[in-house]
Amino acid sequence: MHTQEVALSRKAAGSPGSGPRPRRRGSAKYRRVIVKRLMPGPVDMGAMLSLLGKRRRSQYRKRMAKEKHAYIMQALALFWANGRRSIAEIAEHVGVELGYTNPDFLKFYFDTLAEPGPLTIAGR
Repeated sequence: MHTQEVALSRKAAGSPGSGPRPRRRGSAKYRRVIVKRLMPGPVDMGAMLSLLGKRRRSQYRKRMAKEKHAYIMQALALFWANGRRSIAEIAEHVGVELGYTNPDFLKFYFDTLAEPGPLTIAGR
């Protein structure tokens, strides 16, 4: 199947990636911020949050409540965090898959995960 046919079939099926071009708010400022996962598999956010202070947990919950598609954006972003990609690149991949992205939210998410240690961030 050609690329154009795949795109049209996704659009017809209503897949998440079939929407308009992803928004790239603020992604330029994260071009040099590299994220690397240190653990394979999914991250248990409940366990990670229990290692954080009360204030940080509250900030995380507020951001999650405000952000459209927060849970799927986190899962997709974590998949792309291989130690070679910047947050800007990760946000772009998420946007292609989801049809929406928010680099500022992803930076906050990665900063939150970096505190308990399942990933590292270079070039902050």
